[in-house]
Amino acid sequence: MLRLTLFTFLIALAISANAQEPALNLQEFRTSQLGIQKKGMIVLGTWATANIISGAVFSGQTSGSTKYFHQMNMYWGIVNGALAGATLLRMPAAKKKQLNFAETMKEQQAMEKTFLFNAGLDLAYITAGIAFRESSKNNPAKRDKRFGFGNSLLMQGGFLLLFDGIMYTLIHKKGAVLNKVLENVNLSAGPMQVGVLVKL
Repeated sequence: MLRLTLFTFLIALAISANAQEPALNLQEFRTSQLGIQKKGMIVLGTWATANIISGAVFSGQTSGSTKYFHQMNMYWGIVNGALAGATLLRMPAAKKKQLNFAETMKEQQAMEKTFLFNAGLDLAYITAGIAFRESSKNNPAKRDKRFGFGNSLLMQGGFLLLFDGIMYTLIHKKGAVLNKVLENVNLSAGPMQVGVLVKL
């Protein structure tokens, strides 16, 4: 237990020492990353607002599959708007947090995983859209509804896949500086000892 605690302490000490180099200011890094996320949520919120407005207007002025297309877009707008709004409301508190290197790395990985997971969901939405469109051919009673919903799922899933892909790429690219810090930390372990080498 003591060796494990010492091992963890040495790793944290090594990373902390290296993270204090002028090349990496953790607070500036987090501010930049949160800035990317904020811009992304503004884009998502704008898309959501456009869908709510257009969906509310055109679902009442159209008929057939087009009506259901706009109706589903309005529902998507409400959900996306709520997600974007909730994230933006949490931004001020997130900016005030003072995180060490390990916590910053954890936050970075969580952001990347979130957008990757969302991209997987987006593919599921697109697949569901295709399935809805196909099922409309064999169900005359619900043809318009399923075809309209299917088209909406295809459009919304396509947009969100593009959005999450761009967000992941931007955040992952920006986070490369954290990996460079880790590259300068070499660990070696033996039966009775642990070695930590930091390249300065």
